[in-house]
Amino acid sequence: MSGWPFFIARRLFLSKQRSFSKLIVRLATAGVALSVAVMLISLATVAGFRSGIREKITGFSGHVVINAMNNSNSLEQVPFLYDPGLGQQMRSRPEVANVSAVAQKPGIIKGEEDLDGIVLKGVDTHYRWGFLQQSLVQGRLPLYSPDPGKAEVLISAYTAKRLNLKTGERLRVLFIRSDSSGNNRSTAVGPRISGIYDTGLEEQDRLMAYTSLPLLQQVFRNGQAMTQWDVHLRPEYLQGNAAALQEATEQIHGLVPPGLRALSIYEQQPQLFEWLGYLDTNVEIIIALMILVAAINMCIALLILIMERTNMIGLLKAFGAGNPGIRRIFLFHSAYIILFGLLLGNLAGLGFCWLQDTYGFIRLSKETYYVDRVLVEVIPWQVLLVNLITFVLILLVLFLPATLITRLSPARTIRFN
Repeated sequence: MSGWPFFIARRLFLSKQRSFSKLIVRLATAGVALSVAVMLISLATVAGFRSGIREKITGFSGHVVINAMNNSNSLEQVPFLYDPGLGQQMRSRPEVANVSAVAQKPGIIKGEEDLDGIVLKGVDTHYRWGFLQQSLVQGRLPLYSPDPGKAEVLISAYTAKRLNLKTGERLRVLFIRSDSSGNNRSTAVGPRISGIYDTGLEEQDRLMAYTSLPLLQQVFRNGQAMTQWDVHLRPEYLQGNAAALQEATEQIHGLVPPGLRALSIYEQQPQLFEWLGYLDTNVEIIIALMILVAAINMCIALLILIMERTNMIGLLKAFGAGNPGIRRIFLFHSAYIILFGLLLGNLAGLGFCWLQDTYGFIRLSKETYYVDRVLVEVIPWQVLLVNLITFVLILLVLFLPATLITRLSPARTIRFN
């Protein structure tokens, strides 16, 4: 006997009888579906955009960077001696995927007519080129050479256009360094341009060029000099978790000797990740609005269902049914509508994400958004949480209009037309 509200609710939902409430139910279902689809797409696009930006930042220098503690905020980094033992210690950690020794120094490059500033980054044989390989627009990656005279360099499309440089030409770079007496000395190098890249991060592209580590060590006049370690962590360890990254950074910091420090990408680029944090706020607002819209639609639909079924309510009360049981009929009926709307919304939202991820039909300006298309990343636990929160909150809101049933008396409702 306790299952009769569920039985009646299912019959009402599956009923094919045409009525005004059927149209309202379809509209309410569409409202729930649209709201869920918008929420899922918003979460997926923000997660995809965040992952895309994080991939670009880590592509330049890794998840964790180790450099000298007395570095200032300028581009000039303090060199220190290469320690192969430290590199081996970090590579032995389970969360570390790759460690490379690099040296970088700002300099002045000269084109045919103009001058510009640049940061030349020398990398060792362990350096991960995957990100820059994907960003190549012309030529190839520079080959590692232990001979500084045979060094090659990879420059950005911004630099190539700014100074009218082409692959195969020499990049003339002038460095200023201090000797042991504190006097400034100039050193010039001329690596051959092997390729041109474009990542879309103009702030980085306009500064960075890549070459072999021995060329920078020649500039420092020390074959063991370096300015930082680039550390990449395993994706399965991070899983987009900032807390895991911070924990790994602290563990690595415990390995470095005095005078060095380990910084995560969040500490290296705080302004950029603070800006990404604002996107999360926008998504939270969108989710709140979408749930509110879906709840209002369902409240209207429930009120119309109650008004249309006043005769049925009167008969049930006349046969001894109580208000709680009748209220459950309409709440079960609403739950069917919500679940059907959730199903349609998931199909629409996840389907859109799959199409965008596969074909990338929505394009963006790389100069403005750092990526050339809308990136999506569907996170399963977010999908489940959106569906659960939407279902529970809408049902809780529906308890308010469902109290209208208690105000209907059998005598009046049976005579109602």
